[in-house]
Formats: sequence, structure tokens, C-alpha cells
Amino acid sequence: MKSKAQSLLGFITALLVLCLLTLITVGGLGEYEGVFGDDGIVLGMDLVGGTRLVYAPDTEETVSAEQINTVSSMLRARLDFYGYTEATVTVDENNRFVVEIPEVSSSEAENLLSATAKLTFEIKDGETDTVVMEGSAIESASAEYGNMGNGYDGWFVSLKIKPEHRETFREATAKALKTADKTIYIKLDGEVYSEPRVSEVLDTDSVMISGTFDQQSATALAGVITSGQLPFALKVEQSSQIDATLGATALETSLIAGGIGVLLVMLFMIVFYRLPGLMAAIALTGYTVCTGLILSLLHINLSLPGIAGIILSIGMAVDANVIIFERIKEELRAGRSIHAALRAGFGKAFVAILDSNVTTVIAVVVLFLFGTGAIQGFALTLGIGVVLSMIFAVLVTRFLLKCLAGMRITRLSLWGVGKKKSDESNFNKFNYIRARKYILIVVATVVVIGIGSFAIRGFNPDVDFTGGTTMQVEFRDALDGNRREISDEMLDRIIKTAESATYEDGTNVGASVSIAQRADGTQVLLKLTELDLDGRTAVFEALQAEFGLEDGDLISSSNVGATVSGEIRRNAVIASVVAILLMLVYISIRFDLNSGLAAVICLSHDVFVMIVAYSLFRIPLNTTMIAALLTILGYSINATIVIFDRIRENRKKLSRTDFDHVVNVSIHQTFLRSLNTTLTTFLTIATLFVLGVTSIRQFALPLMAGILAGMFSSVFLAGNLWALLNRFIRFGRKKEAEESPSESEP
Repeated sequence: MKSKAQSLLGFITALLVLCLLTLITVGGLGEYEGVFGDDGIVLGMDLVGGTRLVYAPDTEETVSAEQINTVSSMLRARLDFYGYTEATVTVDENNRFVVEIPEVSSSEAENLLSATAKLTFEIKDGETDTVVMEGSAIESASAEYGNMGNGYDGWFVSLKIKPEHRETFREATAKALKTADKTIYIKLDGEVYSEPRVSEVLDTDSVMISGTFDQQSATALAGVITSGQLPFALKVEQSSQIDATLGATALETSLIAGGIGVLLVMLFMIVFYRLPGLMAAIALTGYTVCTGLILSLLHINLSLPGIAGIILSIGMAVDANVIIFERIKEELRAGRSIHAALRAGFGKAFVAILDSNVTTVIAVVVLFLFGTGAIQGFALTLGIGVVLSMIFAVLVTRFLLKCLAGMRITRLSLWGVGKKKSDESNFNKFNYIRARKYILIVVATVVVIGIGSFAIRGFNPDVDFTGGTTMQVEFRDALDGNRREISDEMLDRIIKTAESATYEDGTNVGASVSIAQRADGTQVLLKLTELDLDGRTAVFEALQAEFGLEDGDLISSSNVGATVSGEIRRNAVIASVVAILLMLVYISIRFDLNSGLAAVICLSHDVFVMIVAYSLFRIPLNTTMIAALLTILGYSINATIVIFDRIRENRKKLSRTDFDHVVNVSIHQTFLRSLNTTLTTFLTIATLFVLGVTSIRQFALPLMAGILAGMFSSVFLAGNLWALLNRFIRFGRKKEAEESPSESEP
């Protein structure tokens, strides 16, 4: 009875802890106002809008293309340093820098980006200030808290000097010792930030900037220094507030759709797995709450790609539970007790869960290191989700199930096991190996359809990828000339008018509106396919005729470069290739090289199917396309790993059986969990597709295609390819039993 009482107490305690975490996350605690408070989750510009700034070089000298690229990269680096991974930087035809930053005021943005960061180390030689070291000698800077060398603790900026400038710094301290005040003045743009006294010649590669810093100011200074010195100053030519890219109701709709999707997954788990499914639902609630808490405490910028990372990690958390529960059911069918089945089920499932999560972590790390902007935001949220999903699936769900077992709940039907024990040999009659040629025919057909779609339908690249034209227009009432608010209905009229604009000869301009956003309430920012001056004039004249605008209502009009620059696309490709290669290495180590090759081929198949969906349905190629591709890259390998893990296990048990038979049996045994893991993730994404706004649906549809392709490739293709490769590539191994004529495939 004591054990039963302890189990009940443990279960109640777990529920109370979950309730407490939920209250803290939603309602806050102390200075923390909760996930929806001012200090909570930072939402991206596509969800909540933000500030749009147009900078111009503040110099009379001619700026080179190299300097323009340098400044663009430095602005991007500063934004990333401060956590604005969802911000965008583009360059227009007049060499102006267009920056869009979510949830930040224009004054903050100007202070953040405009500083030239001219860092100097100076000494006073009489009345003369002499520069003894330039800021270019600094390799990195970081904000730190600790002893500042004066007996007090506080925030300071720690600088690391480049090795080749260490001698320069030594000479600087030697010169400072010869001055009257023995001081090196550290200045930023002529302003003294620190005045450290020198008591001896220093031969070191580090230096401290101390002063009256708080955490924010120290971090800001470190960020400006780290991201480099701009080759010229910037001046603000235009500043405006921009509405959310995805529309005013997109966030609310997405949250509702995501919530319904999670509830459907929970319902499925409870119906299919009974009590274990209920425990998984409780653990999933805790996982969701903790994810929100961590995102808000770390102030991670969250936009559509980040939401995709969260949804994917929720699917992975459920996947792990499905793998565990199916293992437990196998043990219960074999006649084991509840306690023994739990131990064996978790023990056997852990290896598959670990392998599948490690492959995803590999993708996350590579994407974060190589990616910028939205790619890093996606990688960060997915990485947090993967770690939490492991914790909740392996530890929290296990604790809850042990509590149930301790409460003597032993009826097998409550554990999802029917009265009739399943015979695995009869569970699935389909022979995957014998159907190999038909499976390959299906794959070849998909490839042909895809190539045909690429050739005939092509792709629909958005302004994000191709660059285009931006027009900022002020709308006034046609009767009294007063400025007026822009409704959703009026926004639709504006889009249709811009797209129907024609030249004087009646030829359609061909303007496709990528984004139409409200700016400062009465202005609209249009992003269109790239237009020449005549095309822009035709669009504005069409708007004038429709809405009674005046010439002065065209605030600005210019062509801009792609938001998804060549560098970002190149980094995304490099990251994807490196991630796939590392997955190949890991899988080859854990299984063998043939399995790694098979997994990579399957992964390429899944990504290909997703890209075909973009072509077939003419879904716009924009920033979210990269996030969708990376989602499939990080997810679709999981089901394959589960099957490979069972093949490895059965290979030892059935050592006298040919490999083709081992593969067939392993797929039979894991088919149900492959189906269920796909279904639970698909349910969440499908709900977003059905209930989400247009932009969300355009993101969800290719994801759905990729997930279904992952199900097909893992069940029908992965094991088959491994077996096929074993026939032709043996890497010096002795001929195995399955290669003998008597036991080969009929």
C-alpha cells in the first residue's frame, strides 16, 4: 500500500508542478510578466509588424560596390548580434539600405545601426591626443559581468586583440607609462568610454573597457565593435511603422490552428494508446508550456519559421512517445508484467529515439552555424524543442507511467493492448522486398512528374528571391483629401488595381504584388515584381484613377535587391549539404555505410517531392521556402532511423536468415509506429493548412507533401535500398548468407 500511495502522491505532485509552470508561463512571476507580457516572447515582423528604415550613405565620396556589400553584411551581423534574426536588409537601386526590424521603435533602430564604431586607443602627450592603436586591432568583444579591477563588480566590455597586433598593444602601454597621467583613453567615435591607468608594460591579448555600463549598454557596445566599423556613416532618409506581413489575424489564427492540431494529436494518442496516451498528453502539455517559457526568458525572436520549428518539435515529442508505447505493447503481448514491460520498452526504444534526435541536432547545429536571419531563428527554436522533447518523452512520460504502474493499474486494455495478442507474422502480409521493382517504378514516376513540372510550370519566385520594386503610397479620401485608415477590403482593392495596371498602349504592366502592408495607418507599402520607371508610373497612375490620389501621395518608389540574398541562399545550400554529409557519417557509424547512403537517398527523395509541390501548385518561393526545406531535412530522417534500428536489432536475432527477410520483418514490426508518427505530425500541419491564412497555407502544403514523402520513403524505400546496396557494395565484407543463390530474392 505504501508503494501505491507513493505512486499516487508522485502523480499528483507532477500534475501540481505542471499547473504551477503553466501559471508562471501565462501569468508571470515577480518581474517576469509571462509569455504574453512585454518581456515575453519577441514576435517577428511578419507576425506583428515593426519599423522600416531607409538609410543612405552619409558621405560626399563615391561608394564602391564592395563597400555597399560590406555595410549590408555588417548591418545584418549587428541585427543578428542583438537577436533580431527575423529582420531583413536589402539594397535599392540608389545604394540605399532598406531595413525592416520587428517590434522596435525607429529611434532604437537608428541608434542600433547608424554608429560608425570608430574605436581608438589614445594617450595624452602634453596637449596632444595621440592614437596608439586602432579598433581594427580588435578581434572580438563581449559584454561581461565581474570585477572591474577597482574592487567593484559591474558590467564591462572585454576585448580580444588580434595576435598580429599584440606587439602594438605592448608598445601602446609602454608609451602610456611615459605620459603624465599614465592612462590609455579608449574612445568610440571620439567619446571616452574608459580611462584605464597603466602600471606596467602589458604583453597580453585582452583588454577591458569599464565605465558606467549596465547590461544593455555593455551588450550594445560589444555588438557594435564585434560587427565591425562601417566604412562610412549612415543617415536616415525614411522611417515608418509597418503592419504584419501575414495580416492582422495571422498570429491569432495560427495559434488557434496549432492549438486545435495539438488537441487532435492528444485525442488520437488517448484513443489509440489509452492511459499511456493520456500520460503523453499531459507530458506534451508540460513540453509546450516549458517551450514557451524558455523562448520568452531567452527573448528569442519568433516568426513563421520559428513557429514551424516549434510545431516540428511537438511532432517529434509525440513521435518519441509512439516509439516507446509500441515497444511497451510488444512486451505486454509477450506476457511481461507492467513494470517489466515499462523497463524493457523504454530501454529498447531509447536507442532509436537517441539516434533520430542526434541526426536532427546535427542539422540544427549546422543550420545555426551557417545560417543567418530566419534560418537561425528556425534552428534555435527547433534545437530547444528537440532537447525538451527528449527530456519529456524519456523522463517525464516514464515517471508518469511508473506512477500508474505503482498504483496497480494492470488491465491490459487500459494500456492499449487488446485481448487477442497480435501475431507479427500476420500483421502485415505485404512483401516489401518482392515489391521492390514496383516501388522503384513509383519513385521514377514521381521524378518524371517533378522534372516535367519544373520544365512546363517552372517556379513562382517571390520578391524575396528575385528582388523587385517597392512603392510607398499615401491614401487620401477622394472627397475631402483627408488621410484615411486602410481596411482589409481596401487593401485587396489596392492589390487588384496594382496588378491590373497598364501602359499607355494598353499593355499590362505584369505587376505581381508579393506583399501589401499598411504603413503608419494611412500608407501602404507595395512589394511588386521588378518594374522599370514606366512600369512604376503606370501602377501609380492606376492607383490615382481608382482612389483619387495626388502626385505627392507617392512617398517613395525604388527597385530593391532580394531579401533572400545570394549569400543567404548559398549558406542555406552549404548548410543543407554539410548536414546531410554529417548525417551520412553518423548513420554509417551507428549502422553501416550502406544504410547511410540509403538514408541520404531517401532524404533527397523527400526534399525533391516537397520542391515538386512548390512547382505543381505554383506556391511562391520566398524565405519560408527555405524554412520548409530545412524542416523536412530535420524531420523526415526520423522514421528511417526507427526502421534501421529494428533492422540492426533483428540482424542479431535472425543471424541465420538472409538480410532481405530481416528487412521485411523489421518493416512489418515498425509499420504501425511509422504510420502513427507520421499521422500525429501530419495532423498538426494539416490543421494549420485548413484553418490558417493564405501565407500559412502556402507554407503548410509543401510540408504536408514532404511528410507524406518521408512516410513512403522510410517504409517502402529505405530498407529496400539498404538491402539492394548490400548486394552490390560489400566494402571487403565476406559474402553473407543472404547472397547465396538458394536464399536470394526470388
